[in-house]
Amino acid sequence: MGDEPADELGGLEAWVAEQRTDDAIAARARAGWLRHEAEQSATWVGVLLDLAERAGRLLVQTVDGRSWSGTAELVSHDHLEMSTAGGRLLVRHDACAWVQVHDPLGAPTGDRAPRRSSGIAEALAELAATRCELVVWAGRAGEPVRGRLLSASPETLALRPGRGPAVAIVRVQSISEVLVPATSG
Repeated sequence: MGDEPADELGGLEAWVAEQRTDDAIAARARAGWLRHEAEQSATWVGVLLDLAERAGRLLVQTVDGRSWSGTAELVSHDHLEMSTAGGRLLVRHDACAWVQVHDPLGAPTGDRAPRRSSGIAEALAELAATRCELVVWAGRAGEPVRGRLLSASPETLALRPGRGPAVAIVRVQSISEVLVPATSG
């Protein structure tokens, strides 16, 4: 008779341990399901927003075969702004083929929209006030247009490629990437 409370206590401890094990298994299953759901609802812009928040280095490959390495600084509805060794880069989302990141937190799975409603045309208009040097890749032209930014409208970008009177007019809609060289100013 003296062993009954000890047996009941041992049985209770075993039951509690089993419940903890069951709870841990259920929690891992829920976490896996939530991760799966997040992966299924990820958007390109949401993933880039996650990467910008993490401030880690990333590699962007464009559809035209250019590779850019840097840190995501800003994400808008139509472009990504990165800090690269060569300067500030603006790259349209539709010009990106893929992005690679080495992140201990795993693959980003964001599905949010950016807070900034302005796009690449507005970013270029802000740059126009600085009259900085730009390198602009547009369409499938291959070679970029280089020059001092003279003006930017929602539809056009005007650059002075040299010291002479020539002006290059670029259709904003055709722009895939813009680099503001680190030495520009």
